[in-house]
Amino acid sequence: MPAKMKPRQRRILQVLIDLGGRATQKEIAHMTDMSVNGVSQSLGALQARGCVALIEWTRKEATWAVQTVGDKNPAC
Repeated sequence: MPAKMKPRQRRILQVLIDLGGRATQKEIAHMTDMSVNGVSQSLGALQARGCVALIEWTRKEATWAVQTVGDKNPAC
C-alpha cells in the first residue's frame, strides 16, 4: 500500500484538478503560494505514485497533467 499522501501533495493535486487537469509548475506555484522548486519536488512524488504525468517540458517550463487509471487511481 502506498504511503499516505502529504498535505502539500494533496493541495497541489487539487489545484491541478481545479485548473482543468493540466497546468505548468509556475501556475501551480502561483496558486499554492509555494516555490517552483517545492512544487517540482512534490510533483515528482505525485508522478511516482501515478497521480500526475509530465506531458511537456522545455528549457523554461514543465507542464503536468492529472493521470487517470480507469475512473480513479487508488494511490491518489
